[in-house]
Amino acid sequence: MTDHELLILLWRAGALVPYRITKALDWAGLQGPEVDRLCEAAEPEVDEWEAGTRYPRLVQVRALAELTGVHPLWFFRTTDQDTDRLTSPVFVCGPGGCNAMVDDGVEYVLTYPIDVVRATVGDD
Repeated sequence: MTDHELLILLWRAGALVPYRITKALDWAGLQGPEVDRLCEAAEPEVDEWEAGTRYPRLVQVRALAELTGVHPLWFFRTTDQDTDRLTSPVFVCGPGGCNAMVDDGVEYVLTYPIDVVRATVGDD
């Protein structure tokens, strides 16, 4: 399976992780209405993605990845590592070193309700 095929499969399954959107934007130092525009979204859609109340279209996930410099598959849950809520530090390491995914005691939204996913993806 290619990365493209896997990306589509994970997106359709609702496996996008909202807090990973937040972390990628934080790491890139991005915020505000300009982010929405660059992700082909209307303000405040990106905030709603982060809150888990709106599921982005696949083209928007790709735009977000391009904007933040993160591989599109990074935004998706591919293991059971992520639970519904995460409150302890998790680190992701890459060429630039390691970054904390979560600050101690701060909760991030980790899942989208199925009705939110279906509103974008459909019922297939």
